[in-house]
Amino acid sequence: MGQSANLMYLGGELLMSIHCHRGDDVGLYVRVVDFSNDQWKVIDENLIWGRAIGRQTRDGEKFHALAKALRFGQASLLGLSNGDILATHWAVEEGQGRIRAHRLRWNDST
Repeated sequence: MGQSANLMYLGGELLMSIHCHRGDDVGLYVRVVDFSNDQWKVIDENLIWGRAIGRQTRDGEKFHALAKALRFGQASLLGLSNGDILATHWAVEEGQGRIRAHRLRWNDST
């Protein structure tokens, strides 16, 4: 259900992941993951785009039908020199293709 995954190292045993979800709860999600002890433990999760786009495809659709319905993708993360994180992706909104950017901040409280 998560596609176009991208990872960024946060230090220690922490990663940030970004995923384009295509099933229920469609949207672009960012997660902070603790991968210590050979485990993948999500410690924070946020929907950063797509709250109102709804379900885009039906289970069992063929790939060509799915591809016509895709309206966002190619999510990536980039650490900035001030400690913020730039999340980018493409999206089609109101019939127009756009490149979206989101400035994120992770405060490690552990």
